[in-house]
Amino acid sequence: MARRWCLVLAALLMAATLASCRWESEDMQRVVDGYEALVSAVGSFQITNDRELIGSRMRGTDAYTGSYTADCQDADGRDVIFGGASIRTRRLHLTGQVRTEAGTARLRIRLGEEAQYWEPDENGCFDIPLLLSGGGNYIMVDFEGFRGTVELTVTEE
Repeated sequence: MARRWCLVLAALLMAATLASCRWESEDMQRVVDGYEALVSAVGSFQITNDRELIGSRMRGTDAYTGSYTADCQDADGRDVIFGGASIRTRRLHLTGQVRTEAGTARLRIRLGEEAQYWEPDENGCFDIPLLLSGGGNYIMVDFEGFRGTVELTVTEE
C-alpha cells in the first residue's frame, strides 16, 4: 500500500513539474532518471536483506544481476534474490543448477503481476532468457524442507 502511495506521489510531482516549465531534452532526461531512481528505491524493499538470506548473494552491476549459492540442511522459506521495480526494459540471462537430496527448492520468477515457477531439466540445470518490462520483476527461490544446493547466476544481455 505504501508503495502505491509513493508511486502516486511521484507521478503527481512529475506532472506538476512538467506543467510548470518549458522543457529541453536534458531536463526531460533528468526527470526520467529521477523517476527511475524513485521507482527503484521503492522496489528494493521487496529484496531479501543479505543477513536474512537462506543462501548468499554476490551482487553484479545492479540489483538484477549477480550470483547466488545456497548449501541447505532442511531449509524453509523464500529468498527474493534479484530484481526490483523499474521503468526500464532489461534483457537478462539466468543460469544455474539445483541439486536436491530432500525437500524442494523451486525457482520462482515474478514478471509484473505474473509469477511463474521454472523447473530444472533432468540434470537439475536451467538456462532461462528473461525480458523484463517496466514494473516489479523478481527472481526468487522457495524452499520447503530442502536439503541440497542451489546455484544461480544472472547476467545482462
